[in-house]
Amino acid sequence: MFRFFLGAAAFCLCFPAFAGEPSDVVKYFYDNPDEAFNVDNKMLGAPIIAVMKAHAANDEEPCVDFSPVMDAQDWDEAEVKGSLKLDEKLDGDAASVAATFKLFGEDRTVDWALAKQADGWKVTEISSKVGEWVLSKFDCK
Repeated sequence: MFRFFLGAAAFCLCFPAFAGEPSDVVKYFYDNPDEAFNVDNKMLGAPIIAVMKAHAANDEEPCVDFSPVMDAQDWDEAEVKGSLKLDEKLDGDAASVAATFKLFGEDRTVDWALAKQADGWKVTEISSKVGEWVLSKFDCK
């Protein structure tokens, strides 16, 4: 019996805690920051898709001229990935995930709102207090 508990304890120490589906969706964006905002991305909800479609249709001047994932135009991918922490809160079919990371040595937090739909969790909002923006509020017309 003691060997069982010892083995179980060793197993738990070797593998990180699984945060759940909303955090997995947000982590995808940090693993793929340049590809994440394709309008065909199935993890984006209608409010974000509307902004991204309007952004893509604006040939003259980009509406969103930075990465909402990073809240910046430039970043050190290794620094962000090495410091990324996701804090998930669930409330039924809604979730919020605060993504905190280092950006050129400074703390940065991007807040994500998600909704559970029939085909999985969808990002419905992204915002930053530091950058003072809310993605769905961008007027990309």
